[in-house]
Amino acid sequence: WSGRGSVATFRTINGATNPNNADIGSIRGNYALSGNMNLVHASDSIESAEREIGIWFDKTEVYNWKRCTTKWTTE
Repeated sequence: WSGRGSVATFRTINGATNPNNADIGSIRGNYALSGNMNLVHASDSIESAEREIGIWFDKTEVYNWKRCTTKWTTE
């Protein structure tokens, strides 16, 4: 994900790290059993995301995708 507020938005969709504190309707609030058995992960910052992506993926596995409509739309 990218764009204004994308980190905060995605973390809201995921729900609090501790599923006992996660809002109903969030992924963790609806489906997580414990803090150790999460269905999803969301970094807390762009810097953390870059570091974590480097741990799990090789550079050849990460693709910088752009929508074909980007040149015609703005936020």
